[in-house]
Amino acid sequence: MTTPPVTTPPVTPAVPVTPVADRSRGQLAAGRLANTGAESTVPALLAGLALLSGVALVVTAATRRRRGAHVAR
Repeated sequence: MTTPPVTTPPVTPAVPVTPVADRSRGQLAAGRLANTGAESTVPALLAGLALLSGVALVVTAATRRRRGAHVAR
């Protein structure tokens, strides 16, 4: 007994799919992602400033401990 092969019909989207155009030129930009409106510069700068502040606090605390150790002798 042989079972017949199962065939599935091709899937077509309910809404036609159109590519996102580049807003600056009105054409598709090859190799670029769509503009989502998110700005990643500000969070990256804030993270960098927080990191530098933490490093400065650690260096300041270490420097004060060393100076305090020299004064106590």
